[in-house]
Amino acid sequence: MENRSVNPIHGVWAPIGLIAVGAARWFLPHLPTKILICPSRSLFGIACPACGSGTAIIALSEFRIIDAVVANPLFTIGGFALALWGLSAFLGHIIGKPLPVWAINGKRRSIKRYTLIALILINWLYVGLLRPFENIK
Repeated sequence: MENRSVNPIHGVWAPIGLIAVGAARWFLPHLPTKILICPSRSLFGIACPACGSGTAIIALSEFRIIDAVVANPLFTIGGFALALWGLSAFLGHIIGKPLPVWAINGKRRSIKRYTLIALILINWLYVGLLRPFENIK
């Protein structure tokens, strides 16, 4: 039986995420505030699923995790999950116990797909309807 494991290159995503948040901490205060306004919401009045992700990045760069989750929960929680997964893939490869690859069959693929679609729709409803328009920067 073939021993399949996650490619260690996936461990690169955790440091890239940390570098992006660090870069945001340095770059974003120097940018005009209008750059963080959602184009979809300002042009059409419709929030996109990523509305608030710029605000979430700023909040994360200032270590305000609750504010980041309020700004865009899917972006923030998904970013943490991706960073933890990447870090565990990298560390697992270093210590010689790489993460196993999930067997992807038709049923599991459909469950993943519909779960992701549902999460994006729930996040979009939260960002677009439940959160006040004035809170988005």
